[in-house]
Amino acid sequence: MIYRHQECKSIDDISASKYNIIKDINMYLGIDFGSTTTKIVLMDNYKIVDKKRIERSESYLDALSTMDLSEVTKIMIVGTGASYIDGDILGIETVRVDELQAVGLGGYFLSDIDECMV
Repeated sequence: MIYRHQECKSIDDISASKYNIIKDINMYLGIDFGSTTTKIVLMDNYKIVDKKRIERSESYLDALSTMDLSEVTKIMIVGTGASYIDGDILGIETVRVDELQAVGLGGYFLSDIDECMV
């Protein structure tokens, strides 16, 4: 898929048109279940509020218990370990995100390029 800055001015535009994942969500959690580490980031209006990096052998649920998730309305998961997660996490709506799409769009928004193909 080709994205152009004139068509998508913010992550909201892409999310609304492609996934409808984070539109109208203020507080959300992203978890990357990697092969050796798990990365967790808590976002509020696209700003990082809290983040954790834990070894694969550690429990991600223990790490989440140290974070204030009271206002989180959606959790987005990615990575090799995400396939082992069934259903919602801690009763919060949980959505699996395609890793290549996430990496491509992340790079796109961090760059100054006008268009990209993901």
